[in-house]
Amino acid sequence: ALCMTPLNLLTWVMSVPALFLAMTYPFTKRFFPLPQFYLGLAFSFGIPMAFAAVRSGVPSTAWLMFTANALWTLAYDTIYAMSDKEDDLKIGIKTSAITFGDHDISASMLCHYRADGGVGRENRRDMAVLDHAACGGVAANRSIPCHQNPRPPDLF
Repeated sequence: ALCMTPLNLLTWVMSVPALFLAMTYPFTKRFFPLPQFYLGLAFSFGIPMAFAAVRSGVPSTAWLMFTANALWTLAYDTIYAMSDKEDDLKIGIKTSAITFGDHDISASMLCHYRADGGVGRENRRDMAVLDHAACGGVAANRSIPCHQNPRPPDLF
């Protein structure tokens, strides 16, 4: 709490939902069908908070980055959850890999594309961002064969 004392009021206000997300995430696998998305929201909340702290406002670019990061987290953690799908079904917890079912790879790749494409489109004049979006798309495409017939040892 002492670290936040020099921050502006907007950042303090934004810390309330950020803290809520961080504290409640561990419980989401019990009732929420996409806990990986919830994790993405919790991970990503630092982006608009950083803008609020530095600019005393949150521009639309910050919310776009927040959304892209949440989607990216959903994508990578869905792939990670695929390796535990059988065990998760046995113990009855919820994951995006279970929710997406046979479409888990497609859903994960769609999240990658939307995350990279949204940021790239918003910053179309910034070549570094476009290069990042292109590299992300290539990496996502290259990972598809690794997940076609996933068995836990083959996922990593």
